[in-house]
Amino acid sequence: MRDGREASLFAGEEFASLTDARRRAERWCLHTAGLRIHGTTARRPLEVFRLEEAQALAPAPEAPYDLPHYACPKVHRDYHIEVDRALYSVPAAFIGGDVLVFL
Repeated sequence: MRDGREASLFAGEEFASLTDARRRAERWCLHTAGLRIHGTTARRPLEVFRLEEAQALAPAPEAPYDLPHYACPKVHRDYHIEVDRALYSVPAAFIGGDVLVFL
């Protein structure tokens, strides 16, 4: 580390674009952070990844991940909750309370 700037990729850095940030992050990971001796393992993270972890990775998914939607609506007197403009009925025991919903 020369003057402390390499300790963190984002320490006061300004990036020209997202592409620039990604390029510099990859370079920093491969040539700086990945080659340091880790304080706990006393090994270089990049070497550990290449020798032990890389072969355990599954291929990246080809389709985007469908993120679930979480909500906590109040149950109305008519036994219904509204989530994303849709109405759902719930048991009477929940009237007046909130329910945790994920779709």
